[in-house]
Amino acid sequence: MDQVNYVYQRDGSIYIGREAHEYSFSMDLVSFIEYCCQVYGTSLLNNKMNCKYILQESQNFPIIFSLLNDIIFLPTKSIHNKECMLVNSRAIQSVTVLTSTTCKVTFSDNTDMDLNCSKTTLLKQIARAHQIRSYFKRNISPIEKLIEEHGIIR
Repeated sequence: MDQVNYVYQRDGSIYIGREAHEYSFSMDLVSFIEYCCQVYGTSLLNNKMNCKYILQESQNFPIIFSLLNDIIFLPTKSIHNKECMLVNSRAIQSVTVLTSTTCKVTFSDNTDMDLNCSKTTLLKQIARAHQIRSYFKRNISPIEKLIEEHGIIR
């Protein structure tokens, strides 16, 4: 998941972009999110509750698949909207304006993608992901910090 750049849905399938390749799977975006959350031991509802507590917001919240592996995806719209795309917050290298409602993201592997959201919207989502990371970094126990720093669990 951490090498995936983006995920979107079209015609009843999801498309996953990774290193200039796109893979499709026959499922909707919400089912994909639920599946990935379960793989990492959480749920979409748990994500929503955490974001509501930390960010005081419960709409278009960042999707936390794994804090330990730092896998947080940013929705461009409500995840129930067919135009929603999920963008890997750690893969973003730069964001440029295309129009007032679209932007182009360049990823760390030098691929890029036009998104159906404004640069301002995406930057707000990046700031939200940072808030979540900061919140949980402050609440990591000393042993967890040692484990994280020395790469015992990856």
